[in-house]
Amino acid sequence: SRRLLTLHNLAWLFDFVERLRTSIGEGRFEAFRAETLTVWG
Repeated sequence: SRRLLTLHNLAWLFDFVERLRTSIGEGRFEAFRAETLTVWG
């Protein structure tokens, strides 16, 4: 079960970083940042 949780966490992290890079590339980092802070405070 620990391995499954690790794989899940890595998948989530890779997705988050990809969305972060995309937002930077599209010039909308501040919107991404605001959305992330709304969710994660």
